[in-house]
Amino acid sequence: MNVHAEVEKIWKDNSESIEKRIGRWVDDLLSKKRKDAIIKARKQFHQWDPLKIYTSVSQASKKGLPEFSVRYCGQEIAKLKQRNDNNHYLVFSDDHMRTNVCFQFPPEYMVLNGDKKGIHWSSPEATEIRKFFTEHPQWKAPSNSASEHFIESIIIGQMKSRTSSKFGGALKGIQPVLLHGVLPFQVPVPFSACSGKPILSPRGSIDILARRRGSDGQVRLSVWELKKPGKIDHSVFQSYIYSVVLLKMLRSSSKNAWYELFGFSRELPKSLEIESVVLLSEKMRGQYEKQLEKLLDSNPLTIVNGTDNSMDKIKLACAFYDDETLKLKSFQEYSQR
Repeated sequence: MNVHAEVEKIWKDNSESIEKRIGRWVDDLLSKKRKDAIIKARKQFHQWDPLKIYTSVSQASKKGLPEFSVRYCGQEIAKLKQRNDNNHYLVFSDDHMRTNVCFQFPPEYMVLNGDKKGIHWSSPEATEIRKFFTEHPQWKAPSNSASEHFIESIIIGQMKSRTSSKFGGALKGIQPVLLHGVLPFQVPVPFSACSGKPILSPRGSIDILARRRGSDGQVRLSVWELKKPGKIDHSVFQSYIYSVVLLKMLRSSSKNAWYELFGFSRELPKSLEIESVVLLSEKMRGQYEKQLEKLLDSNPLTIVNGTDNSMDKIKLACAFYDDETLKLKSFQEYSQR
């Protein structure tokens, strides 16, 4: 199945609308006013583990005061909103309450949502909420029933570490792409690939986008597609499709803005190499190999990019974690065949 050719056709047939959409996204995300507001707001509150603070394109580009996503084990449990008094408040929606029931969130905390302003992040009530999640057992003892959101949270947390011993030393040169250098976010793409085929979509996103310095000393963008224990779905094709789409975005009319957003200060090179990574549990190794062969049967890893006939490349890799502990066991790169 040649998914590369499908991406090319869909992009060509819808180039004008795609260019407008991705241009609007990156303009919103790089807006100096929004950037300054997000960075300033983020400096005004502390993040207490195991709760994590994220943002999204819609939150980051929203007019008005900044708001953030508060997550436990990768699941959003509340919004953290800045109010006109420049303080930050926890706000729970009905959807949050339904999620929190899964964590046995005490009913007495739920009534606190009666104040529409929310719960002050530094209040005794917020301290009690943080204490509840700090003492919750799930984040301390991951299991093979962990969700993909939880695994994503674990991996981003490890990637952010500045120590060379992270991931057992196998991936010491990797860092997640953070919005304005301060917040994890899922990079938006104008395609969905969950079915293993490229589909034009306004809500596509990459699980994790990172920058990794390889053994050759070069820093590459690294596209990660994650699956929970015992699952593989169409992950090899998904990661490849998102890598192809990311290359298209970096060759679009808004290319330099995207390159800046991803943390590069240098000029966009004529030739790029993007790493396409699948993160799976160890038991999926055999199925990964089979799916990899199917991908390589019909899809190129070297692509003409239209810049003076220069070539872009996709470098395939896979990371495997232990099914029980969720700790990374190996990382393997694959050369073009």
